[in-house]
Amino acid sequence: MSDNPITLDDLGTAIINAKNLVTQTDILNIIPNQTSNSGKFLTTDGSTLNWDNVSILPDITLNSGKFLTTDGSILNWANTLPDQASNSGKFLTTDGTTSSWSAVLPSQTSNEGKFLKTDGTNLSWEIATIPPTKIDPNDLADDTARDKITYGDRRYNWFFEDEFFAWYMDRNITKIFNGVRSGSSSDSGSTPGDNYAPYIIKDGGYFTIYPTNGIYYKFRGLYWIDKHLSRLPSPGVLYMGDARFAAFGHKNNKWHWLGTCSMNNTDVDTNNDTDSTIPTVSITEEGSGFSYGNSGGYPKKWEWTHNIDFYEKYRIKHIKLGAISTNNETSFQNCDNMHEIEFF
Repeated sequence: MSDNPITLDDLGTAIINAKNLVTQTDILNIIPNQTSNSGKFLTTDGSTLNWDNVSILPDITLNSGKFLTTDGSILNWANTLPDQASNSGKFLTTDGTTSSWSAVLPSQTSNEGKFLKTDGTNLSWEIATIPPTKIDPNDLADDTARDKITYGDRRYNWFFEDEFFAWYMDRNITKIFNGVRSGSSSDSGSTPGDNYAPYIIKDGGYFTIYPTNGIYYKFRGLYWIDKHLSRLPSPGVLYMGDARFAAFGHKNNKWHWLGTCSMNNTDVDTNNDTDSTIPTVSITEEGSGFSYGNSGGYPKKWEWTHNIDFYEKYRIKHIKLGAISTNNETSFQNCDNMHEIEFF
C-alpha cells in the first residue's frame, strides 16, 4: 500500500475519470422522459424502463366496505362476510370452506311447547315423549301387592269400555271386576248381597280395560271364574259351548293379538300364529283356588300365547257364538252367570 495518502479531491477525480460514479446527466440519459409522467413509477419489463401507474392495492373503485384478501399471489378485494341482507338474527357458520348465515335453531313458528331434538346432524322441534312406567305383576311380592291390579275391586282405579254385556245396567262389566276374595254373603263378584252376575254377552261384543295411573302392565292371561262347584269339571265356563274369545294388547297406537280360546276347547291349534278366530291354547281347570263369598269361585285358566309384553290397554273380544240363549225372542251368547275375571 502506498505511503502517500489519497485526498477526497483525488478520489472524486479518479471516480469521475473512471466513469464509476453515476452522475445526474448519466441518469437522465438512462431513464425515459419524465414529462407528463408526474406521480408515475419507474418500471421495467426486464429489458426496457418505462413510466407507469403502479399501485400496491387493487382498484378501490366500487369496493366500499370490502376487505383486502390474497390467494398467495394476487391481492384482491372481497366480502369476508356473506351478504347480510335478509339474514337478521342469523349466525355466521362455516362448512370448513365457505362462510354462510344460518339459523342455529329451526323455526319456532307453530312449535309452542315442543323440545329441541337432534338426529346427530339436524335439529328439529319434537313433542317430548316420556317413557311409561312398566310393571310386571309377577315381580310384585305377593297377592296383597297385586290386589286391584290383577284381581280384586278394580272399579275405581281402572277405566272400562263395555261393549260386552247387554241389556241390564245392574249386570254390566264392573260386576266381573269388583269381587273380593273370601267375601261374604252371595257376593258373586258384585256388591255383597247382590246375587246377580252378567249372563248375556253381545254377539261380537268386547270390553277394554286400562288403568287410571297410566302404567303399562304385563299380563300373561286371565282366569274365567265360574260360580258353582256343581259345574266342575269343565274346561271353561260351563254352558257356553264353543264360544270363542280373542285377547289383544294395545301400545304405540296398535292392537296386538295375544291369543284365542274356546270355552270347550274346540279346534285348538297350538301352531296357529296368524288366525285370531282359531284357538291357540286349551283352557285348563284350576280347581277351587279362589273363594268368592258363599258361592265359591272356580277359575278356568286361559294363558295367552302371542306377543306377551307391557301394554297400556287390554281388550277381550267375542269372536264366535257358542251356546245360544233366548230372551224376549232375541238370541244371545249365554255366559250363565260368569262370576269374575282375574288376570295373571
